[in-house]
Amino acid sequence: PGGVDDEDGDRHLFAQVATLDAPARDGRLSVANFVLRESVGGGKFGEVWRGLRVATGETIVLKRLLRGVPSSTASGYREAYFGDLLQGTVGVAPFLTHFFDEAGDLWLVFQDSGVSLYALLYARTRLGAGGYSLSPSEWWRTRLRAGGLKVVMIALLRALSALHATGVVHRDVKPSNILINQTGSLVLCDFGSAVNDQAAANASLYPHGLHERDETVDYQPPEVRLADGSVPPDRHASPAYDVWSAGIVAIELYLGTPSPLTALSGLEWHRSTFEFHSALGTKLRHSAQALEASEPARAARLFVASALADLCVLEACSDQSLATRLSVLDPLRRKPSLHFVRMVRAMLAVDPAERATADQALELAYLL
Repeated sequence: PGGVDDEDGDRHLFAQVATLDAPARDGRLSVANFVLRESVGGGKFGEVWRGLRVATGETIVLKRLLRGVPSSTASGYREAYFGDLLQGTVGVAPFLTHFFDEAGDLWLVFQDSGVSLYALLYARTRLGAGGYSLSPSEWWRTRLRAGGLKVVMIALLRALSALHATGVVHRDVKPSNILINQTGSLVLCDFGSAVNDQAAANASLYPHGLHERDETVDYQPPEVRLADGSVPPDRHASPAYDVWSAGIVAIELYLGTPSPLTALSGLEWHRSTFEFHSALGTKLRHSAQALEASEPARAARLFVASALADLCVLEACSDQSLATRLSVLDPLRRKPSLHFVRMVRAMLAVDPAERATADQALELAYLL
């Protein structure tokens, strides 16, 4: 396929990986066909807007991918491809159409499916210099304590079950990519890191191969996150990948803590000499600060491994031990139920072959 650094190459790649809606009947679709009402996200890669489709009055969400950022453009092509491929799939945010503007930026148009789970979970407090801090929201304190966690996990796993039945793996399941509307319906969005079971399509979607930079590291499974060197493609493309990510989301929902693996070990890790067994059974003992200075990539892997050891993933411990650990980390100091702990452990099995599938997780006692 063509490259992603020039407009002709961009459009050639797009034509190869997606067959999408025809343009609007009155000519080429453009921003003029929509009313942009509210900015709901953005950054150096692009913008996200909530607005209206002029012809129908339908509430929609528009995502603009900047042409000058090749990785963003490539991700946008994948979103459009999977949006078209997954039309009508339960638990997937409905994709409507796409267009290019006069500057060559790609716009994706979606049905408005609600707000992100991330926005529901966290309250922002503004700090100096434009920064902010996050704390658990009132929604987290009230809705999730009243059985909402179980409801969210059932809906999430049902969405993953339907997705995996199509042969597609999301590879970036996290609260910001989970949308919930006012009726409580849940869908997955942002398929810019997804793969399917069609090798030819994946080759076009990822001309340079699958790479962990296309994913969010805090939700990566150990077979990818802790790998020292290149990762076989099947580790990136297994449904077990998404189940692991959903297991991390479950812990995040329980604790009200973003990126919970990072939060588990915290600053004490950086001040200590730590010791644990890796997934390969090798005894490790390092000064964290010295390792961060000399081998930052390895230090990052060991940091996650240390957090996984706390979660009884890399080291054996009892259900009671994990329940106690989660209780200590919980700002409300609740003790989780045994059924919740067992669900988490089934979804976070270190061996992907032993990890529960989405369907198997739905049969666990906590979710019945």
